Amino acid sequence: MLKRALGYTYEETSNKYECGVLTERKVTTKEVVPDTTAQIFWLKNRKPQEWRDKREVNNNIEFESDNFIEALKGQVKETFADSGDIVEE
Repeated sequence: MLKRALGYTYEETSNKYECGVLTERKVTTKEVVPDTTAQIFWLKNRKPQEWRDKREVNNNIEFESDNFIEALKGQVKETFADSGDIVEE
């Protein structure tokens, strides 16, 4: 996986036959470019706390008002009243 993520070179050999006899052998050096998907996979598995997609978020919110729900309902009613929509209780 690391090799694929960083890119690499390799040699490819091709043979040419005429009448069943090897007439030409050609060795070519080819390059594989780095693969971003392999890089992402490598990072997520090596350091999952830093590179994973899903982040842990602390949702412990403390409200100053004990009557938060009622205040929120009031804001919703005001918003709908301003837009002309009917709000039922």
